[in-house]
Amino acid sequence: MPETDSPAIVDFHVHYVDPAHPPALWANARPEIAKLRERTVRRIVDIDDVLESAAAGSITTRVLNAPPSLVAPAGTVLPADTVRAINDHLARQVADHPGRLLGLATVDAWQGEQAADELRRAVTELGLSGAVLDAAADGGDRLLDDPAALPTLRAAEELGVPLFVHPINPRGFTEQLEGVGRAGTLLARGAIDAASLLALLNSRILDDLPGLRVVIPLIGAPALLLGTFTGLVERISRHAPDHLRRHVYVDTMGFDPASIRYLVDVVGADHVLVGSDSPIVAESIDRVDVLAALAAAGLDEPGVVAVAGGNARRLLGVPETVAA
Repeated sequence: MPETDSPAIVDFHVHYVDPAHPPALWANARPEIAKLRERTVRRIVDIDDVLESAAAGSITTRVLNAPPSLVAPAGTVLPADTVRAINDHLARQVADHPGRLLGLATVDAWQGEQAADELRRAVTELGLSGAVLDAAADGGDRLLDDPAALPTLRAAEELGVPLFVHPINPRGFTEQLEGVGRAGTLLARGAIDAASLLALLNSRILDDLPGLRVVIPLIGAPALLLGTFTGLVERISRHAPDHLRRHVYVDTMGFDPASIRYLVDVVGADHVLVGSDSPIVAESIDRVDVLAALAAAGLDEPGVVAVAGGNARRLLGVPETVAA
């Protein structure tokens, strides 16, 4: 359908899983939690729901992803043929709905060259726009500066596609904070996502791979705060030279104006992406609410256009002329 609403809104953070490989994230949850999540799980595997909710909210494009930890039971590794099947299925959905859907390949970055080869296949043969990977492996013991992840990072730079660094439930810390409820789980997940970004910033990887682009969700934004005490954030702040700050983007993971303002103040309006984390955090997304949140965050018109969809299109290599 032609794009009639301006600015375009690209929802960068949308979970969708091949129904043949449904989510296992809550397989071991307490009964009361599992019951609450049943509807969410049903929506994650429903492509019609993804499309209908976007149409209802006048969203231009949704970027779909299925991080390995969403599909694999805790403590297990997705077999290579399962990863390929997930990516094949996602590519078919994207091809069937050009302009309305984009896809990030599922990649287990700690599988070395095997993971890098799958990323290359997903981008060059399947036409996917990048990849989603877990922020850590082995329950949080290995972060993205681990040598095993380097082939995937190199492949992403070679291909010119972004990597979406998605949180996991880190072993130990998650259990330690269980008494805090859902907030404790989110804190643990945000901490491991932040740690993985800080590990990249603390290494030479971003110097050695100048074309690498990574996206973290808002939940990982503590890295931006904690990094100020060590100088690690200086290179990605909006005040840094362009050749240094180009690496890191953040998605809004919801539409809280104060949070959006903070992200813009730190990394700049040109490095912030709209993301709903649907259907886990936001059950629906509506352009009126998105634009209202961006306005309430104090963005000027160019900033609104950039955050709403321009940044995502540029990052994902989507021409502005592509219709939804």
